[in-house]
Amino acid sequence: QERSSTMPKRKGTATTTASKKKKEETEREGKEENEARSNESFSIDLESAQTCSTYTGKAKKLSADLLKAFPNADVKVRKGRRNAFNVGLGLKDGSKVEIWDGFGKGPPRALKWPDHSEIIDNIEKALKSEE
Repeated sequence: QERSSTMPKRKGTATTTASKKKKEETEREGKEENEARSNESFSIDLESAQTCSTYTGKAKKLSADLLKAFPNADVKVRKGRRNAFNVGLGLKDGSKVEIWDGFGKGPPRALKWPDHSEIIDNIEKALKSEE
């Protein structure tokens, strides 16, 4: 049916239209962000023993520092072998580079955990050599 000019407008149409536009903009920005991330993304894999809270705490701190240094990286912390603390880098071409292997290090146990700035430097070197 046709709407006559005397019929009142439905309530909420202006806000609905505005919310649709906002939703479309958000989706578009999300797609652009994902495209940019896929162009520059790589993965960082942390293997950490889950038997001890020290390992998990160190892994959380390192993953936070890595996300600050490499915001486009996909940082994953996964349950690893007993006494393991390893850092690996997954490149776009599918190859993997081992950045740190703390499994065989120690005693003392403190040798198992790397200096965060050293890890970040090693990842930057590996990414530059990929280019």
